[in-house]
Amino acid sequence: MVNKRLEVLKNFPLLDITEPVENLAQQFQQQSNLPPSAAYDTVHL
Repeated sequence: MVNKRLEVLKNFPLLDITEPVENLAQQFQQQSNLPPSAAYDTVHL
């Protein structure tokens, strides 16, 4: 299954983590019930 997921994702473009993205991720972190250790994951959301 890992290989299938990687195959699907290989053509997805990588987006830059810009200041607006970081700000939005921080806002999401503050308003969610995610633990602090998941802060980096909020950028993916």
